[in-house]
Amino acid sequence: MRWAPRLLAVGAVAAAPWLISALGWRPSYLLQLAGLLPILIVAALSETIIAGFGGQVSVGQAGFMAVGAYTTGLLAGSAAWPWVASIGAGVLASIAVAALVGVPALRLRGPYFVMASLAFGGIAYVVATNWIEVTGGPGGLRNLAPPAFERVGLHPDVGVFYMLWIAGFGTVGLVAWFRDTPLGRSLLAVREDELAAAAVGVHVALVKSLSFMMSGAIAGLAGALLPLFVGLVTPDAFSINQSLLILTQVLIGGIDRIRGAIVGTVLLLVVGELLRDFAEFQLLIYGLVMLGVILFFPRGLVGELLARRPARARMAG
Repeated sequence: MRWAPRLLAVGAVAAAPWLISALGWRPSYLLQLAGLLPILIVAALSETIIAGFGGQVSVGQAGFMAVGAYTTGLLAGSAAWPWVASIGAGVLASIAVAALVGVPALRLRGPYFVMASLAFGGIAYVVATNWIEVTGGPGGLRNLAPPAFERVGLHPDVGVFYMLWIAGFGTVGLVAWFRDTPLGRSLLAVREDELAAAAVGVHVALVKSLSFMMSGAIAGLAGALLPLFVGLVTPDAFSINQSLLILTQVLIGGIDRIRGAIVGTVLLLVVGELLRDFAEFQLLIYGLVMLGVILFFPRGLVGELLARRPARARMAG
């Protein structure tokens, strides 16, 4: 039975382009929204690993997204690499940056780690804005053509939609697998009590560093998918607001739950679209929503729902 919802989700995504077209109401707009969703889910899952599994809240995930996006955009555009190879290189670049940043940052705890992640995100944004020779500055990298999906009989928008969702489903599966590996279980133990974990043989520094690299890789993947989706890379997509939005997504759904990241992302995407005419107040409204969830649903929406179910059901979540 546990596979039924997953198969239903895959079937719904596979049929989505045709269902949206059949609706006849702004099909291009709806397809774009449906294509944006897996990118946001991937970004949220990067926070789930570092904050939910590792207990270290990060507000710098947009920095890793910027690394993945610009690496992918430069290779797919200027170097004319295939998109799959360019995205893979963007993920590898994010892993490398996460390794460099993680060594000093993970020595910090609590608010000090939060500030360090905030500083990294700010540095990445400043570099993307001012390194004009490489990043294109505020104008960014533009005119990035998608793969030639016409060769396989697909409209480019539909082909990109499927690529994004393949990456999204793959990331959900990867994070679920990671959680149940010895490394993932060790990370959960470190989150609960570092001293106790070290006492039973867990190499705390190594576990935290590898998990940070995993989180950076997934955030880099989210960034690497953006140029494929929109055909350009600009620094405004990687501001501190984006990192705060990612954190809000997982807090609303449940910071230590994979389903929490998905539910929180869907809810914020819907709320964001409903509030499109009040863009200047979006951050305020997001803040109020997050405050309400923290006060009344401290485990997140998914966490609270699972807490009210039998123990066997909670273990499945």
